[in-house]
Amino acid sequence: MDAGGILNNFKNIAVTDCLASFWVYDFVHAVCGVHILRELLTSAQCGYEWAVKMSALLVCLVKKVNDNGGVLRPRMQNNARNKYKEIITQAYAETMPREKTSKLNKHGKTTVGRPPKSPTMNLLIRLDERKDDMLRFTTDKEVPFTNNRAERAIRWVKLHQKISGCFRCMETGQGHCHLMSYIMTCRQHGISDYDAVEMLVKGETPLFIREWLDMLAEDKTISEAA
Repeated sequence: MDAGGILNNFKNIAVTDCLASFWVYDFVHAVCGVHILRELLTSAQCGYEWAVKMSALLVCLVKKVNDNGGVLRPRMQNNARNKYKEIITQAYAETMPREKTSKLNKHGKTTVGRPPKSPTMNLLIRLDERKDDMLRFTTDKEVPFTNNRAERAIRWVKLHQKISGCFRCMETGQGHCHLMSYIMTCRQHGISDYDAVEMLVKGETPLFIREWLDMLAEDKTISEAA
């Protein structure tokens, strides 16, 4: 992850899943709500009522955010946070007794050592400890509820592997990744795939890349002056 040179230099808000490796980086975090909804669905299927309530709350908040122009008003933010905390409190009351029961073996005796937490308990702890990151989409207009758009940009790698197989050499694979990265980034900035390739063939640089390069040059000049 460090070798990519992005996360260790990122200074904005990153919407990620709850992979532990992400939390060591010094940027502002936001949790992908769709990943959480999938985990809540699994817990709900195991009979946890709080998971159903939390799913309903998150879905409701997404609708309210969209209806209010991308961010909730302060009073609505407070109401959402209070409801979130209320569900978390109920969740501990519902989950802890089942956790104690799961620590008993088939003979009804406590297992030796420290048994692992259940997936539902791990989810609950993350939702509790990362409540600010989970609800950031309600307070910041620039933060989406999900990072699916970013994941779709890299999903083609697995798709290519399944359909066409692997590349013959590292250089070809890297070149293909560079090209797709350029096209996908252009697409995010409103440039069609055809126009992006045409500009590349003509040796033209998209405006957003020129602005990005100017910003990097300015930061480098400031660093050297300091």
